[in-house]
Amino acid sequence: MINSDVWLCIGSVHCLTTVNEGQGDIAQPLLAKVRECAESDKEPGCLTFRTSRGSKEEGKGDEFMVYEEYASREALRTHRGLEAFLALAESGLIIRKELILGQEFKLYNSLLSPSHTYTNTTSASSPSTQSRVILINRPTGDINPDIHSGKGTFKLEKYIPVEQPKEGQALIKVEWSSIDPAMRGEILLSVYFMDCQYADEYGFLNVAGWLDDSRSYMPPVPLNSAMRAGTVGSIVALGPNTEGFSIGDHVSAYLGWQEYAVAPVGALQKIPAELKEPEKALSVLGVVAQTAYWGLFDVAQLTSKDKLVVVSGAAGAVGSIAIQLAKLTGRERVVGIAGGADKCHYVKKTLGADECLDYKSASFKEDLKNLGFVDVYFDNVGGEILDMIMGQLAVHARIAFCGAISTYNSTGDHYALKNYVQLLMQKAKLHGFIIMDYVPRFGESLPKLSKWYLEGKLQLAEHKIEGGVEQCVDALCGLFTGVNTGKAMVHIAKD
Repeated sequence: MINSDVWLCIGSVHCLTTVNEGQGDIAQPLLAKVRECAESDKEPGCLTFRTSRGSKEEGKGDEFMVYEEYASREALRTHRGLEAFLALAESGLIIRKELILGQEFKLYNSLLSPSHTYTNTTSASSPSTQSRVILINRPTGDINPDIHSGKGTFKLEKYIPVEQPKEGQALIKVEWSSIDPAMRGEILLSVYFMDCQYADEYGFLNVAGWLDDSRSYMPPVPLNSAMRAGTVGSIVALGPNTEGFSIGDHVSAYLGWQEYAVAPVGALQKIPAELKEPEKALSVLGVVAQTAYWGLFDVAQLTSKDKLVVVSGAAGAVGSIAIQLAKLTGRERVVGIAGGADKCHYVKKTLGADECLDYKSASFKEDLKNLGFVDVYFDNVGGEILDMIMGQLAVHARIAFCGAISTYNSTGDHYALKNYVQLLMQKAKLHGFIIMDYVPRFGESLPKLSKWYLEGKLQLAEHKIEGGVEQCVDALCGLFTGVNTGKAMVHIAKD
């Protein structure tokens, strides 16, 4: 046999006698297949066992896959020709050997020995290659949306081998990817699991981080890595020792902009089967809802005495939930800030805000002054609007500083706050927070959020983008031009 690194699947054999019943009955059809490969003027064939189990009662047996071996992808391309190679890659029949070894065994070796072992990996059907979007250049201003030339911020990669799960791991087909401002900036929940044995020294799973390499609460995205993103998907394969999970389970995790991903089951959050739209775990029952909840009730310490609550970014994902929560809990006056008449109409008529100020309006500054003194401000935008709010804080006011989307694409100096002295004069508080600190307490808030959602009291518009992983970059750029209302997410799965 050649010293192979790449295998090409060229056929399969089904045998009614399972491998546990002995090798003798299955040797002849398999050896016949090897002979067929050898006589067809191809490189040496080999046989491997794939854990695709059947039963004699159903007329199905074990499936044995037949592979050609090549020293490299280049050798395969030379032997088959470029056009055929591309077609084979598209069909998912080319696979790196190391992705098979450990999950399967070479049958021509096992035929020589009665003793053999194989892993108990179970799987549904999945392709051997996938597409993903990786970070290749850190942006200094606006994101360059070109994903094809290699000159943009990101690059689309195709025909990337799909890994197979090892012990304690699952292979997940990514169905939906969250699109969040923090992908460009620095503020939002990352992959964080307290005391998780799979986390690194930062408390993060070993997946790509956000774009900036400046000082932050988490490591940045490594170049040439799939972009980090919150995702929802379904399990298509499981390694050994993954009790509690089954093929077909929907889970949420930070798996990134890719069609398939392997993750330790300790990093997966199962989505209840009763939730008929699993993507709700990225929106009204996801991190954005938790951010609004804890920002209002713990960071800003919202009380019945607070008469005026203002929320910026009110038509966005977190802001939409914050508006509703403030109204649900009986605040006297809740005011949103959003961009454009349509969004302001949505904030008032759909979300229930008492008023909504259009920051694009020529009268915005005057309208904001006319609100009066602000007791609680939930800030998603930072910059000049934050400064203006500081100028009219009530005594003992609280600001929950959640995000600063107005500054994320800035290449120069950030807006200089002029009214910060009012924090002192009004004995007010400005408290920046990162929702990851509240992960251990999600169990306290989720029952309340779920109850409000099931009662129809809590909702969140979802800006869903079709077209697969290729659309993620344009969707991210759209956050900063205001094209979305509510939670932005991309439909990754194409079938």
